[in-house]
Amino acid sequence: MMSPPVAIAWTIWRRHRWGLSAAAAVTVVVLVVAAVLRSNMSPGEALAKSAIGFMPLLIVAFYVIAVFSYGFDLDVAGGGSCFPARQFTLPLRTADLAGWPILYGAVAVGGLLLAAAGLLFRPAGLDIPLIWPAVLAAAQVAWIQALLWWPFGLQWTRPVVGVVLVHLPVTGMMVAQKLDVSESFFLAYSVACLGLAVPAAFVGVSRARGGIVPQWDWLSALGRATARTTAKPFRSALRAQMWFEWRRFGKTLPLLVTLVLPLSLLGLFLEDNTPPILARSLGLALGLTVFLAGMAGESVVKNNPWSRELYAISSFAATRPMTCAELVGAKLRAAAKATLVSWIVVILLIAAALVLSGTHRVLGEMIDAWLAARPVGEVIATVVAVGAILVLLTWKRLIESLLIGMAGREWVHRVIIFIGVVIAINFLIAAMWLLIHPEYHERVRVVGPWLMALAVALKLLAAALAVRALRRRRLVSDRTLAAFAFAWLAIAATLFGLLTWVIPGEVVATTAIAMGIVLIMPLARLSAMPLALAWNRHR
Repeated sequence: MMSPPVAIAWTIWRRHRWGLSAAAAVTVVVLVVAAVLRSNMSPGEALAKSAIGFMPLLIVAFYVIAVFSYGFDLDVAGGGSCFPARQFTLPLRTADLAGWPILYGAVAVGGLLLAAAGLLFRPAGLDIPLIWPAVLAAAQVAWIQALLWWPFGLQWTRPVVGVVLVHLPVTGMMVAQKLDVSESFFLAYSVACLGLAVPAAFVGVSRARGGIVPQWDWLSALGRATARTTAKPFRSALRAQMWFEWRRFGKTLPLLVTLVLPLSLLGLFLEDNTPPILARSLGLALGLTVFLAGMAGESVVKNNPWSRELYAISSFAATRPMTCAELVGAKLRAAAKATLVSWIVVILLIAAALVLSGTHRVLGEMIDAWLAARPVGEVIATVVAVGAILVLLTWKRLIESLLIGMAGREWVHRVIIFIGVVIAINFLIAAMWLLIHPEYHERVRVVGPWLMALAVALKLLAAALAVRALRRRRLVSDRTLAAFAFAWLAIAATLFGLLTWVIPGEVVATTAIAMGIVLIMPLARLSAMPLALAWNRHR
């Protein structure tokens, strides 16, 4: 029999071996390429490139935190523990079940931060500490684990508690830096945060394993009474399915935004917000929503949350009185609603942060300077175009993995993920290689449009084949296909008009803008989703 640390490590590695291998490969590639680039750069250029190289490592850190917090098993809005229930049946002590994932997460994230500091930033000339940032990163991981593993009993309690508490290690450290305290305080504070989080995570797992979950009976009774008096029948099966999809995954992205976005806005309160710094902070806040949509998309993919085969459709869902196109449409509409709600939350949070921090005055000055330099119509068109692209990318990220889940085969999911990881790693290597060899930049500018044209042709061909199969199998009516084509062309034409208005032709060619719009807008996957669901539904 395996020892507890080996058993826990094996269960985590078995499920996430491809993702963890890719994360390790990305880390090694970034550090090696950064070391090669530094030899031919000035200190300022090396520091700038190191900051760029830190972004892939930050994404790797988010993924590692999700793995060791069992973040791919969680229901953020649920009242129960997000710790996998299947782990409770293992013949291991609770201290082993909770302690080893905490240790592995702390070592992985702390080690990643040590590598970034010691091998990325320090050689570039930035003398940053090594020990206390790694301890603080380990403490932050433990706080996230404690939040996710603690059984709250009442839905929505976890996001509220997370917004209030989970950011305190990082927030407290940022405040301490502003107060210019001693280096020893930073280490003591990091150790104290770690000392609070580890017992909390252990107690949460212990309570969940023993079935000790707060019941909140009086609130539950009040909710049931309210539901009885306000519930109304659905007017159609499609509306009922949309309600079900929204209840199941629609609130995940808004909750993630509510939980994480305030952390990215803390800089508005703690930094000297000059226009460049404010623009950077707002850009990161807006881009964070698109990034979180990819994480929330995992909950959209799963067809059968009550089955061990999460991508297989349940017999109950397969026999619903709805076509495959209607079932797909319900998911897409629920994802669209989640996208709109999330961006409303983003706008409200950013507006509140700007007003409370006083940085709305700096933003007003930036807007006035922009209006003085450019025509009003062009400024409005730019804002509308950027907003539309952000909303579109959020929705796309939320549903882009839906085709994999519709197929219902675990091997399809694994193969596509493996191919995607291989392509991403090779793309990263090629991008880093181009940074080292600027003599090939002109050749890339010549070949790039042809590669884009090839990608557009392949995408349109795949969409045409999917539409042909849909019509042949009568899964979607011609009227629905025509409406979809009209909506797609209208959105594409609007984006094309806005972007060609605000982007000069000498900066980006008109053909490149058109091909870029075709590539970012979902088409082939949307067309193939009813086919994949039919393959899953009738097997």
